[in-house]
Amino acid sequence: KDLFNFRLLWGNTVGSLNWNYDVTDKLAMSNKFYYSGSLSGFMYKEENYENYKEKNQTYDMMGLTYNSNVHTVGWRTDFFHSIGTKHKLRYGATAQLHLYRPNYTAEAEDSHYYAKLYADSLVYNTVEAAVYAEDEIAVTDAFSVNVGLRYSLNCYKERAWHSVEPRLAMKYTFNNSLTAKASYTEMSQPSH
Repeated sequence: KDLFNFRLLWGNTVGSLNWNYDVTDKLAMSNKFYYSGSLSGFMYKEENYENYKEKNQTYDMMGLTYNSNVHTVGWRTDFFHSIGTKHKLRYGATAQLHLYRPNYTAEAEDSHYYAKLYADSLVYNTVEAAVYAEDEIAVTDAFSVNVGLRYSLNCYKERAWHSVEPRLAMKYTFNNSLTAKASYTEMSQPSH
């Protein structure tokens, strides 16, 4: 008689603390501390009791358990600064710690053999930080331009990756129901 057991594991946990403060009537600050965590995995186990009953041997068993955990802890501060009626500045910084915990356990057993394999030592920690600034410029009542630049740094063990990310967006409003927009952005994604 064969017994088969399969379970799928999945879940997310998120939380944040936000603090907003108006420094002046033209400068506001937003702070955010956050955590996100996710778990995914499965458990597979198959057992064969036939050998045990007929041949008086230990039953055959094969199993595999796989879990993957990703945790992110981060902080972000943004400033919103109005300069006259033509410029809206936005600038800030962020830092994140990513904790990756992929692991699995496989096991097999019969009357002559038992093996269990662990791979729980797979741990990857990365640190990501960035600073940015952008200016939304009202050139005319109908035409506006948003120009920005972001610098990001990603570190893993002894290595570091740098990235400069320019941004440009333009908007022209013809009337209340027609607007034309164009944008250009360069981005980096160190974690896949």
